[in-house]
Amino acid sequence: MKFNIRLFLERLYSYPTLKFVIAAFLLSIIISVAFRFLFYSFGENDFTLSNPPTVANSSIYYAFIKLVLLTPIIETFLFQTIPYFFIAQFDFLKKRNWIVILISAIAFGMSHYYSLWYILHSGILGALFMYFYIVRRKMADSFLAISIIHTLRNLMAFTIEIFIN
Repeated sequence: MKFNIRLFLERLYSYPTLKFVIAAFLLSIIISVAFRFLFYSFGENDFTLSNPPTVANSSIYYAFIKLVLLTPIIETFLFQTIPYFFIAQFDFLKKRNWIVILISAIAFGMSHYYSLWYILHSGILGALFMYFYIVRRKMADSFLAISIIHTLRNLMAFTIEIFIN
């Protein structure tokens, strides 16, 4: 049986919320792993620009609330809801979703300025989140679905960091 990504993406919008969140989360993980593999195949030389927020810098409870619960909601509002609402005001841009996806991806990537790799990786995820947001607008759960996907990704990173440190 052959997996057809185009067919998967076309059907994604009609999935019930839970199935959509799980499928989108898993797709985002696959993309992250592929990007990490590609990045490290060119060498681990990354240009660090600043230190990302870590659990070690604050209490575990504060870090959990900030990084896992609040940040995904705030970032979904700033990088998906606001750009989509703004673009929806212009007929020319409404028909060109790729423009809002690109704008959102650049803004999301640049807000994660910890390293060159992180900016690129976050930009790709920002594009994916915006694509998912646009797809779910028809189902009226776009904010909730994207916030949950982002929360799950941050929870996974949070948990890994706790076990590593």
